[in-house]
Amino acid sequence: MNKDEEIIFNVGIVGDTYVGKTCLLQKLLDKNFDLTINKPSPTIHISPSMFITSKDGKRIKIQFMDTAGAEKHHSTIWNNLKRACAFLIVFDLTDEVSFDNVIYWKDQIKEHVDLNNIILIMVANKCDLEKERKVTTNRIENFEKRNQFGTNYLFYETSAKTGHGIDECVEGLIIKIIDKYEKLKDKNSINQNIKIKHEIVKYDKKNNNNNDNNKNDDDKKKKKKSSCCIIF
Repeated sequence: MNKDEEIIFNVGIVGDTYVGKTCLLQKLLDKNFDLTINKPSPTIHISPSMFITSKDGKRIKIQFMDTAGAEKHHSTIWNNLKRACAFLIVFDLTDEVSFDNVIYWKDQIKEHVDLNNIILIMVANKCDLEKERKVTTNRIENFEKRNQFGTNYLFYETSAKTGHGIDECVEGLIIKIIDKYEKLKDKNSINQNIKIKHEIVKYDKKNNNNNDNNKNDDDKKKKKKSSCCIIF
């Protein structure tokens, strides 16, 4: 990724209702988010949020697609998640049923996208509730061994209350995505399952807002940034 590139990718967040998907996202976007004071309402259908960061001096945008866990919303959700190049499957460490349902969510993802071409991250939330914990580390490790998630898989324990593990999770996600992107770009590999869609965007460095100045084409080209929307 050269200095003038901006990488943009979509990430789906799935899992049962009340496992803390929305709270995790809120804590990522706002470090001052206090779960004891501001508890978000359950997500209805799907809710997008943009997270902007940088890696090695390069601008990165992650479009997180927070989803409802209720079965009745699934048809609407998956229509919007087919373009995701990564998924976070979130479960609650104090709720065994939500852990058992991880395989259900994995199967749902597999039904709509090619697992070989996405990053899959299992997120064990509410690790701050140690006394209420029902899902042991050993059980999680055995689950991972049985299901053989492969090299595109990561696992993190997180807490939407304390913020534990959230930054590490996103950092791991970014590293995986960029690594996969660079390999695809080096090979110039574009086929029916792997697409790298190049777009040209223009933004003001001072306020990051798109502008539409009426200048000639040559001036515009000089100020445009090369952007890649990643779809594996």
